[in-house]
Amino acid sequence: HSEAGAVERAIPPLQLAIQHCRSALLTPSAAAGHSEAGGTEEGNAAEEVEFWAEGLMTCVANLACVLLRAGHAQGALERLRESVEISGQRGDVAAQARNMAKISLVLAARSDLTGAIKVGRGALDMLSATGGWARQAALC
Repeated sequence: HSEAGAVERAIPPLQLAIQHCRSALLTPSAAAGHSEAGGTEEGNAAEEVEFWAEGLMTCVANLACVLLRAGHAQGALERLRESVEISGQRGDVAAQARNMAKISLVLAARSDLTGAIKVGRGALDMLSATGGWARQAALC
């Protein structure tokens, strides 16, 4: 019972982190504190966007894991689908496939074997169509 409470308490901080990443992406100047000295202004702006987009994708995927652990499978699936969309927008095929594989596992755990196989095959097909670097990254 106390472990379930600890898992539930992890949800609000992750939601806050997601909100912060989204806010920083909407107003890149708010993220200026992350920049390191040097480089062009355009280069720094691109690094800022990448930093916050990566953070958003990671926090959303982590929230999905916490939601699943707390027994909120539907919420976990929604967050994983969101993470697939974010990684797709970023062009991160390896992360997209990893999150699709997680969706497949959740679907299988919910006895949706047809859906699990379909999503799992989609992840495999996605990785098969990419170069070796993406396949290697997906294994990490």
